[in-house]
Amino acid sequence: MPEPTEWRKTSPPDDAEGQRSYIMKSSFANAKHRFLKAFTLIELLVVIAIIAILASMLLPALARAKASAQQTKCINNMKQWALAYKMYCDENRDFVPQEGNIGSLITDPVNAIAWYNAIPPSIGLKALTNMYAAGQYPGVSGSTIFACPAAEVPNPLPSKSYAYFSYGQNNWLCVNAAELALGYAQTKFSQMRRPAATILMAEVDGNQTKSASKNPSVSGVSPNFVWARHPSNKDQSAARGVFSLADGHAVALKTNDVIHHPYDTQGGAAEWDPTRSFNYYWYPTATTP
Repeated sequence: MPEPTEWRKTSPPDDAEGQRSYIMKSSFANAKHRFLKAFTLIELLVVIAIIAILASMLLPALARAKASAQQTKCINNMKQWALAYKMYCDENRDFVPQEGNIGSLITDPVNAIAWYNAIPPSIGLKALTNMYAAGQYPGVSGSTIFACPAAEVPNPLPSKSYAYFSYGQNNWLCVNAAELALGYAQTKFSQMRRPAATILMAEVDGNQTKSASKNPSVSGVSPNFVWARHPSNKDQSAARGVFSLADGHAVALKTNDVIHHPYDTQGGAAEWDPTRSFNYYWYPTATTP
């Protein structure tokens, strides 16, 4: 059966009238051919539905991969802090650094010996005071070990008068100035009974701790303020926080794994009582006040 006239492959005629007729027929044939090849509305809807299904399957996987990468980066940060603590102690007669005076600015001379100013130079980094002076506020982004990549967006924005911390030193690690005045000895690394189970640092919610205390430099963390943000901070019972341990390693744990009230706030004697046993300790020794 011969092809329809408008689809038949023929050579264009020589006369002008014939050429115009030929062009019109060819245009009609091409348009009809394109129309016959186009998707129908139902086909388009099916394609859109398939894309939506694939996206719903891929997006959660991408979110999990992002959360896993953030936790890995946070663990690496904490490992670096653990090693930095040991290097600092090696250079300072084995004494651990101070937590810092949370009621004073990070730039206050009293906080020159706080961990965030004293430790970084031991590993070739800037003290936090110098970072703030240069306008380098460690928030969520960036490669600084001060910042957890999954941390909450600082609110208000960090400043020298209101520093932001996503990590804090264990409040019970060092002996504070008031206790030193009473005759207690400062903590030494070599005195820690179980370094692999002794907490150096933990994650904190920089916004929560500031709103709770109204202090300008909340640089420490006690069991009451441990924060878990991996894979999300929305469900603290299921989330994990990253902890830096005195033997140099870091680990992600549920908060229930490290909190044992009331013994984690009553002094070293209560926590290290031989009748009790815990997987992790806040007080480095049994004599820590």
